[in-house]
Amino acid sequence: ALSISQPSFKGDLRVYAVLSNKKSCVGCGLCAQICPLGVISMEVPS
Repeated sequence: ALSISQPSFKGDLRVYAVLSNKKSCVGCGLCAQICPLGVISMEVPS
């Protein structure tokens, strides 16, 4: 499950999703694709 925190101001919103169980994320990026606000992005760790 994802726990999402959102700033309480208007403007440039950046949402940081924090996985509470990393085993449940497969890195498919579907959450970023279907986000209605387009504020979720996936970054591959280097």
